[in-house]
Amino acid sequence: MSVDAATGDRTVEGFSWARSLRDVPVVWLLTRLFTLGSAALLAAWSGQKITRTWQQWDAGWFLHVAQHGYGDDAQAPAFYPLYPFLLRIGGELLDDRYVLAAFVLSLPLTLCAFVLLHQAASDHVDEESALRAVWYLALFPYAFFLQAFYSETAFIVLALGAFLAAERGRFGWAGILAGAALLTRPMAPAVLAGLVVLCVRSRTPRAALARLAIAPVMFLVFPLVLVAEGRSPLAFVSAEHHWRHATPLSAFYGIGRGAHQAWESLRALMPFTPGGPNLAVVTFGAFAALVLFAVLSFVAWRQLGAPYGIYCALSLAVPVVATTSPWPLVSMQRFVLTLFPCFIALGSLPIPRAAHRLLLGLSGLAMIGVVYYWTRGAFVA
Repeated sequence: MSVDAATGDRTVEGFSWARSLRDVPVVWLLTRLFTLGSAALLAAWSGQKITRTWQQWDAGWFLHVAQHGYGDDAQAPAFYPLYPFLLRIGGELLDDRYVLAAFVLSLPLTLCAFVLLHQAASDHVDEESALRAVWYLALFPYAFFLQAFYSETAFIVLALGAFLAAERGRFGWAGILAGAALLTRPMAPAVLAGLVVLCVRSRTPRAALARLAIAPVMFLVFPLVLVAEGRSPLAFVSAEHHWRHATPLSAFYGIGRGAHQAWESLRALMPFTPGGPNLAVVTFGAFAALVLFAVLSFVAWRQLGAPYGIYCALSLAVPVVATTSPWPLVSMQRFVLTLFPCFIALGSLPIPRAAHRLLLGLSGLAMIGVVYYWTRGAFVA
């Protein structure tokens, strides 16, 4: 990356993108074959249709909103509109085959996320570390959610695109992408917070902030959609209360209760304890993800700068403060998928190549274990 002497804007060097487009598709192809192949084999073993495997839990909500809108269901507005809108377009183009549309959408979005992650990492670390970051995301034990019909993949693409645009001084594009992120997941204010820091640090902070202001304006589309469907413009706020609740002491409760449940889940792994492994997947995995990514967020703050550290810290804080019952840290393993600076930080750690390969192998095996429960209809994150 270089800086234009006249404007102060950062510009992208072509060879960096060339490397991303050369190396990353190989990682994408190998890991998607591994992920989808493992899921197909495990689904066949459990006697479940592979298409049904990817429609479970929140995926069913996204497909429902895509086909029927928000309707009268009180919980539906908790699922933000951009991803269902993309599914609706795909479904209509494919003759109402919404499941096929979800598959068609998830694969190129994942490839785009990997390419953008490699590019973002290349701006801060060496080439080997940048490619490692992609591998770590691709084989993260819960990365199969990138293929499930969830909004995480679209959100990663938008968050990465927004930060890349802002780093290059294109704050108008950063605002548009951040606005799209706000319409995708409730975690998106963390993206906006990181971008504000980049705006303040630019040569023209007022102009940059003015361009970034398009993001909250774009979010007004959501209340307008709800009103058009006969709902309250703030129905998405009340819908969140069906899933998560926040109080002044929520963070203390979430971390304390999560730690206790993690310990109990380890005890449940003792022989002859019915249902123990799935408990560990849900509770111990959530607490372990919180601890690991809190550490990686600190590393990312030190290596990449405050904008990325703030994005990670706020992204972790939201699910910690907004707890749910009976598992206050539930889904933390899935939420951390979007913390791309943490994967860059992990890829930059001075880990020997042999240890790096071993870690990737163990992570891939852990993914198979989680997918095993997923294909049997169990909630895993």
